[in-house]
Amino acid sequence: MQRGVMLMNKIDKVQTCTGCGACSFICPKECISMKEDAEGFIKPIIDENQCVGCGICYNNCPQVVTVNKNLIPDKVYAFVNLDEQILHRSSSGGAFSYLANYVLEKKGVVFGAAFDENFRVKTISIESRDELNKLQGSKYIESDLGNSFEKVHHFLSEGRFVLFSGTPCQIAGLYATFNKKRPDKLLTVELLCHGVPSNKIFQKYLEIENKKGQILEYSFRDKAKWGWGNWGSYKYLKGNKEKKIYFPVASDYFYSLYFKNNIFRTSCYECHHASIPRGSDVTIGDFWGAEKLLRGFSFKKGISLLMLNNQKAFDLFWSMTNSNSNIKIQEVLLENIIPYNKTIVMPSEKPAARDIIYEELEQYGFYYVGKKYCKISKFNAKIRRYIPRWIKGILKK
Repeated sequence: MQRGVMLMNKIDKVQTCTGCGACSFICPKECISMKEDAEGFIKPIIDENQCVGCGICYNNCPQVVTVNKNLIPDKVYAFVNLDEQILHRSSSGGAFSYLANYVLEKKGVVFGAAFDENFRVKTISIESRDELNKLQGSKYIESDLGNSFEKVHHFLSEGRFVLFSGTPCQIAGLYATFNKKRPDKLLTVELLCHGVPSNKIFQKYLEIENKKGQILEYSFRDKAKWGWGNWGSYKYLKGNKEKKIYFPVASDYFYSLYFKNNIFRTSCYECHHASIPRGSDVTIGDFWGAEKLLRGFSFKKGISLLMLNNQKAFDLFWSMTNSNSNIKIQEVLLENIIPYNKTIVMPSEKPAARDIIYEELEQYGFYYVGKKYCKISKFNAKIRRYIPRWIKGILKK
């Protein structure tokens, strides 16, 4: 028993555990469960009375054993889905929806992050295009994987095509449950990740916004009025009427804490998945720097960055694309895009405030933390969002 506890403690160091849950899935004694810690992040908890010290959890932990057989790409792709409805619901250029629709058309299953009825983020599976809207749009929160790995194994055992999307560390955890193998019918799609806050801090934030009325919908990235990357929104119920609030992200305390890297899981600041080669089949994210690197694209509605990280992904994507004219693609050298998308090759930097923010959150509440660590001006933020990007570039120079 003691040897098992020792092995588990090596995995469960605060600075290294990503909460992927691979250890819980592969434990032969089923003595590891995934629970929220004091900050609200998912962590493994071991039942010391059941552990036999076999070491399987430790020897398969993706934070301990890293296996990567992917290619080192020399180019990436700017991608836009020209379907207006899909583009509107997507955070950037609709690359995820493009891949997901292909898998669903093949009677496959798609996994991704979704809000539950309490606006907690969980990984769910869908089997029809009618459900795709649940997975579209950014969720800047750690997604609770629940029993997703078990479901992936089940669907693959039935011979079905599976697309699994998530953060790079979650996908590394999934591969760990296959003993680092890459099943032919599994397509993994990782999101370019800066880091993840906990569901707990997001719930604390929503407690403040709920005072206006019961929140019905929340969008981290709403394109409806001002386009890509500028505004968030939420809909709430006031009496018998539904109302919607749009706000520039620079005027919001949760976003400001997020963009200052203040509220991420501690392992995010040491992420070894933020490197080349990438660990998944496909990497997608926002194509920042598009105005300087691309020609002939509309920038307002969003552009996806797309990386094909192995031959399987390359062959599959181009077999999809050859018969589809409803997309727009342009090649860009990887070395040119890294300066604008640094999380391709390095994790976010840890600010000094990170070590005490969650303690203060528990003691004083969200508003105290936001006000203490963020200086925001709602008026100035709104004015800045109306200035065209090309003018901002001139002013910066």
